[in-house]
Amino acid sequence: MLGEILVILIFVIPILCIVFKPFIVVNEGESVVVERLGRFHRVVGPGMQFLIPLFERLRCVSWCYDVEDRGYRTTATFQDYRIKTTESQCDILPVVCQTKDNITAVVNMVAYYRIDDVKKAVYNIDDLLAGMINELETRLVKIVKLLDHSALNASDLEERIKSEKNKEVWAKWGVELIKCRLQGIQLPESLTNATISSVEEKRRCEIELLTLRAQHDKEMMRLKNEEAIEEQKRQMALLQMKHQLGVEKMENDARLQQLGERAALIKKSGLTEEYFIQQNYSDAWSRLFASGSSPQRLFIPTNFSNFLGSRELLTHVSPEK
Repeated sequence: MLGEILVILIFVIPILCIVFKPFIVVNEGESVVVERLGRFHRVVGPGMQFLIPLFERLRCVSWCYDVEDRGYRTTATFQDYRIKTTESQCDILPVVCQTKDNITAVVNMVAYYRIDDVKKAVYNIDDLLAGMINELETRLVKIVKLLDHSALNASDLEERIKSEKNKEVWAKWGVELIKCRLQGIQLPESLTNATISSVEEKRRCEIELLTLRAQHDKEMMRLKNEEAIEEQKRQMALLQMKHQLGVEKMENDARLQQLGERAALIKKSGLTEEYFIQQNYSDAWSRLFASGSSPQRLFIPTNFSNFLGSRELLTHVSPEK
């Protein structure tokens, strides 16, 4: 009896393990769907996972996608029970699109996605990769149809695809569409040459416009500087005028004050006006003779007889003269 048990343990159990595979090792970044009696039971993650023989089995997925080999488009199949949950890449082969202005454009793209819910990715859609590729191609054709050929550029299309993506569809499939990258946009050769010429002409016009704008700004700056200089000159002239008026006003005030003081002294001394007139005459004649040059013509005032009788003349005029 003990020998039969040992034979079973040594020979039968290993054979059963090889045939039924009661355990599996799942790598990091992978998940496996386990079914029990044909129905979904659980999703297992990385590590060693045990199965109940004859009752539990692994669900194998079969996803198809298009590839291009030597210019020919063929279909490849991903068939495995290990499902990657890390960020993956999905190549979208060149898609023929029609623009808004009836120009044929060939666009190829790469999509980056990640499976967040393995159960939805396996059971909610029969072929996940085919569904993703079909959804992206349809959306790309729809977006290009709304644009002119001149508005086709990689960054703009990527932003539109990212903003226009159907989140409900991707969430239903358990997939997160991370980003899309366009690898190329091919237009007809004749249209491409015309586009290049128009781009060069546009660039030349932009350069000329920038040059004219710089010259205009320089001229405006020069005019502003000249206006500033003229304004500064006007301000300086105004300040000098104000200063001159202030000085003249001070001199006039001082002269008036001096005349007032002299008038007060005259009033206080009791002298007559005739005395001061004769004094001014004598001062004038003394300056005339003191200068050392005798005038050719001499003008004598009408009241010179009064001046001759003045004692001041005898005081200021020298005997030699």
